[in-house]
Amino acid sequence: ASSDDDGDDGDQNGAAMALPAEHDWNTRFQSILRNIRTAVGVDETRRRYQELSSLVTDFIYLAETYAKIIISETYLPVERKTIKPLKGIGGVAGGDKYIVHGILFKFSNNSNGLYPSDEAASKVAAHDLKGLRAYFNCGIAQLHLPIMALVDYSGFRMSCQSMLPIDGSTLVYGSSNGALDVHTHRRLHVLLGKAARRINIKSHWAGRREPQFVHAAVDLEGHLGHDGHFYLVDFSRTLPPERPVKALRAAQLFRLLRPEFVKQSRIQLCPDAYSGFLPADQVDAAGGLHEHNREIDIATAELTTVVVPRAAAEMQRTVHRDDFNLQTEMHRRGINLRYLGAVRKYTSSGWLRTLILVEMIARVVKNDLRAELRKTLQRTVLPLEDPRRKAVISFLNIATA
Repeated sequence: ASSDDDGDDGDQNGAAMALPAEHDWNTRFQSILRNIRTAVGVDETRRRYQELSSLVTDFIYLAETYAKIIISETYLPVERKTIKPLKGIGGVAGGDKYIVHGILFKFSNNSNGLYPSDEAASKVAAHDLKGLRAYFNCGIAQLHLPIMALVDYSGFRMSCQSMLPIDGSTLVYGSSNGALDVHTHRRLHVLLGKAARRINIKSHWAGRREPQFVHAAVDLEGHLGHDGHFYLVDFSRTLPPERPVKALRAAQLFRLLRPEFVKQSRIQLCPDAYSGFLPADQVDAAGGLHEHNREIDIATAELTTVVVPRAAAEMQRTVHRDDFNLQTEMHRRGINLRYLGAVRKYTSSGWLRTLILVEMIARVVKNDLRAELRKTLQRTVLPLEDPRRKAVISFLNIATA
């Protein structure tokens, strides 16, 4: 399907709704961004950024408040929940969804069985924020994005987004049904092409019934909102996957390459590689399914055999600096923290090897503690604080004994 309309053919992804002014986060957010772009002088620019800071602070406060309530009542029967989950809002990949005071809450758990674990589902939520940031950093004023925050509580993660003036009728680009139907829009296609070049991702054919040439992951949704602006939602697969590990189910959904690595890549990489959304028989100058997958294999090999060893050598020379931060150093070189072990293998510095080992242990402990908190909440059912505190104390006593 294609569209060139500029009018209101206006889901987050189910229903646009009229909001009280204090809860219309989107209108306030977009207005502040426009004012920042047109601000004249240091004083006005500072004032506009203070407005943005105030708005985001209020948004995060409400997001944390209600996310904790929703998470605490995870295992209560629906009829006993303070905030009821919504039906018919978007697809299954985003988890259970709720709307409170103009904020869309998406539960990043594995209740739908799509991922191998709740931790994998949490990573997808993190990729959603990372993808949004990638498009925001493109600096394309005509592409409007929601405010987004992640809340981690009691071992679960919740994604919180400002409601947008969109619904099922406003989708003009991408797919909301697993690439069965892919929409295109001439003006939005041009804007997303510009964004793709800045992020350094590959344009490609995608779709399972009638493939379309797209400049983004096919399930990135582009909407022509009821206010006449273009909006993007569902950013979790903005960045290309690394070569999937066969032992990990749906690894292509949560083991993605970092934006720094993608930006520095000599070749543009396809975000839909290994997704099942690429038509097997559609080939053009940019290649087809097998070429897209092969390029991901090459990039993954370059990451593990070139970038990681080089980073290990560089960090070995700077590890004793006062401002050295292991996570920052790896990320700015485009290396995911899951490659900590590989970096450690390539360094002979005792101090760096110790730092890496401590980080690896801390990450394992963190994931195990999150799992223990989830089990405790499932066991108690009721949103009680004391059982969680005792679970944390008991776990840390065992972990540090």
